[in-house]
Amino acid sequence: MAELLYVVWLVPLIIYVTVLLVRSRVSVRQRGLLITAAVWGNILLLIFYAQALAALDRLQRARALAEAERCTREHLSEACPVGYGIWDPPPPPLHWEWVVVAYVFAMAGLYVLLHMSEQRLARRGDDEG
Repeated sequence: MAELLYVVWLVPLIIYVTVLLVRSRVSVRQRGLLITAAVWGNILLLIFYAQALAALDRLQRARALAEAERCTREHLSEACPVGYGIWDPPPPPLHWEWVVVAYVFAMAGLYVLLHMSEQRLARRGDDEG
């Protein structure tokens, strides 16, 4: 979960810093394409990452359930992992879909803010030139 938080908070920061660094070297259109590619690339990265975490979570839950069933079947209450006895269900599944949706909205908001900033800079450049 901590890795996911790093992705959620650091990636928009990296995009913003990248845009600030290349602002003077590329045209407004190229910056817009760079921002769009970075935002959509990171959204896809997070979706794949969330799917991998969800698959890992399902695998861990299946292993824990199989271990609990084995302990129950063999009546090995001492050997059973703590929290997975006869009456203890496995933990509820993680809902990564909501994290992905929140991240998509955050990235869309970042995209809109950066796009508005670019338009303001372009207008200011047109007024000066």
